[in-house]
Amino acid sequence: MAARHSHSHASAGPHPVEAALVRLKAEGLRITPQREDIIAYLAKRRGRHSARSVFEAIRKKHRNISLDTVYRTLSTLANLGLLAQIKLHGADLQYEFQEAGHHHHHAVCLSCGQSSCLNVCPLPDKFFEDLEANEFRVVSHAFEVYGYCAKCR
Repeated sequence: MAARHSHSHASAGPHPVEAALVRLKAEGLRITPQREDIIAYLAKRRGRHSARSVFEAIRKKHRNISLDTVYRTLSTLANLGLLAQIKLHGADLQYEFQEAGHHHHHAVCLSCGQSSCLNVCPLPDKFFEDLEANEFRVVSHAFEVYGYCAKCR
């Protein structure tokens, strides 16, 4: 099942965790208790999270989970478009839950690292249509604007 790019915002529908689990099943992936809890953790606690912070939270319930398992799970979820991977200047890779049909981009301060969400995508639908016409499957994309926030100017 190909992930489709959409500029629209999420609408009323299945619960975000349930929708993510449906997507995993549609891709032929197993629903493990660890995967389910990682998805639920990220969906409930919006914002950016490092792999280590996810690991520390999930390890409370799944004592035998490894950091490597968390990294692999986060990578799998990002490859399916369920998580955004955010590489902010000078910071570890961060992950953010993406509800179906909704994505956003970031403006990042080069001085303090603070970021703010941009609810606009500068890439037109035609861009993604052209990629699909050339048989390129887009699962995710990122757009970050770097500069200085009001406090750091």
